[in-house]
Amino acid sequence: MLAVALAAALLSTTVADAQASGIDLANGETLQAQQARVQKEFAAGGEYAEIGPEQQRVALELFRRMGRLVDADGRAVALAPERKVELFNLQEELNTILQQAAEDSRLVCRRERHVGSNMPVNTCATVAERRRLREGGQEMFRSIRPAQPINDQAR
Repeated sequence: MLAVALAAALLSTTVADAQASGIDLANGETLQAQQARVQKEFAAGGEYAEIGPEQQRVALELFRRMGRLVDADGRAVALAPERKVELFNLQEELNTILQQAAEDSRLVCRRERHVGSNMPVNTCATVAERRRLREGGQEMFRSIRPAQPINDQAR
């Protein structure tokens, strides 16, 4: 009995956490409230801080298109089935963008030893920052040209 109660509590927490990070018009929250929450998370340090300007523009356009479909109160309860399908598709497209931004904004910390030191230190960066550092290092390495051999006949 205790195991069933514990499993039910864990499942409800997991479902609530999953819904909190995306858009879900079936949860009773209005579209306007969800849009305000997402736009707040676009700010530095927010869940969607790593979203690019182009993706931000697309997300806001999807919100605008969803706003035209929902009722005046921002809910999707009394929509015709065709409009519900269209709204669901827009919601899923938006959630895909937001999920990628949330993954890129995730902070990852590692214990690393810096060159010349045996003392490990914590180094924290978002997934997107680590990717930019790695790609920048690879680009710098590619841009270095090998030394040209000296031509003895030029003397």
